[in-house]
Amino acid sequence: MLRYFLIILAVFMSGACAQITKNRSEIPQGLTDPEIIQDAQSLLQHGKNEEALKAFQEFSQNKRSSIYFLESRLGEAQAELALENFQGALEISREVSVIAGKEKLDMSARAFYLMAFAQEGLGDDLKALAALLDAYRLRSYLPAQVGQAEIPARLASIYGKLGREAQASKYLTEAEKGLQKVSASVPPTEAKSWMARTYFQMGSVTTSQLSGDNFSQFVDGQRWVQVYLIKAIKQNDPIWSPKALASLQQIYRDLLKVVDTEQVRQNQYQKASELLEIIEQADLYKPLSEHKVGSYEKDFNLYLAEVRKKTEKILYEGGERLGLTEAAKERNSLKRVPRKSKPVEIQQELPKEMGEDPNL
Repeated sequence: MLRYFLIILAVFMSGACAQITKNRSEIPQGLTDPEIIQDAQSLLQHGKNEEALKAFQEFSQNKRSSIYFLESRLGEAQAELALENFQGALEISREVSVIAGKEKLDMSARAFYLMAFAQEGLGDDLKALAALLDAYRLRSYLPAQVGQAEIPARLASIYGKLGREAQASKYLTEAEKGLQKVSASVPPTEAKSWMARTYFQMGSVTTSQLSGDNFSQFVDGQRWVQVYLIKAIKQNDPIWSPKALASLQQIYRDLLKVVDTEQVRQNQYQKASELLEIIEQADLYKPLSEHKVGSYEKDFNLYLAEVRKKTEKILYEGGERLGLTEAAKERNSLKRVPRKSKPVEIQQELPKEMGEDPNL
């Protein structure tokens, strides 16, 4: 799933995308430095992650004096993330943040943003949060949709995982306001695709470190941001909607796998209950009329129904073995009413400083 986010992350990191010819896997000779970087980014966007990594590495090794050196190092970090080498991506991003320092704040901001994904991929949400807050403080040096919408949405997700609902609510509200502000300047002909892409970026997460131990925390984070992937699906965009569909399917597939393989019955029952709650939250976004459902949304609804069926089977079989009370059975019956999401409240207080950055 993470590879989908890295595809679109490469778009804003490169600023421009050079076209590559069909069946070509190597950077051609005789290109200028910016053309080499653009072509390497294009390889990354087309899913040729190993080739892109080699191209960036070759540039970094041979052109350390180039003004595009840090750009190539950030490209390496992106490629490492796409290959799920989170430790390698972290080390490169950290190096760029140190070199860029206060002189190249745009590079520092991008490095911190990549660092956050690496830390999240390594399963350290606190350090991911620290890196995101660093990127947030430098958000004016990032593209508007990243600084005003994506980063706040990701902050909401991590704060949600950490059980800090006030901060999660604050940043989710900020993400919504930022999205509205930025989208106002998008040309109408590009609005649908732009919105689908931005929603996708705001809702993308990785399940690389999902386990039984952090299952509840991951679910708590999903409560705050899964709506963005659902909205991306609803745009029915030919590029970004299927990516959002694949991401949500992967998330629910991995969550169900953890529930299904849980050995302790009481814990399995608890996890199944939590999974069913976010399934019901997703169901709240179904349109009233089936005629308004696009093909990608229809596929998602069918998939979600299948996950619900398997989850309920685990839940109720487990419930019978555990001897649920009649009240508990009623609460968890097939006819139970989906729990409504909490309204988002705007919080005025800014996040407190977290002290020395543990990423440096």
